[in-house]
Amino acid sequence: MQLLDPLRFQQMGRGQGARFGTVFVVDDDEAVRDMLRTLIEADGFEVQTWRTAEAFLAEYELPQSGCLVLDLDLPGMDGLELAEMLLARHARLPIILVSGRGDLLTSSRAKGINALGYLSKPFDNQLLIDCIRHAMA
Repeated sequence: MQLLDPLRFQQMGRGQGARFGTVFVVDDDEAVRDMLRTLIEADGFEVQTWRTAEAFLAEYELPQSGCLVLDLDLPGMDGLELAEMLLARHARLPIILVSGRGDLLTSSRAKGINALGYLSKPFDNQLLIDCIRHAMA
């Protein structure tokens, strides 16, 4: 299940060289964090990663700009709770949610926090990059 319009993001340019901004990644799976870092850095963005929502909150300072790639299924505070907390703090950080589960309740909550995208794992890498480019434009 995806809340993205793939055609909208696929129309954006590719391989534009160095880019400005930081992509924040929160995912409890080390292999996924490493893969996302490699993928996103190859597109020219700076990347910072965390294993938990709590670790991210301990280091993230408002109003840092960028975008957040956020796994929903985290130990402790889950991804939607983190997104709701950031929204309550008026963080203007575009959020791209990723999850291994694609149930309707999760999709409905994702719409409630106005997430830029919701991608089900496994997702298309290029679609994620296009979504990040859109968020950082």
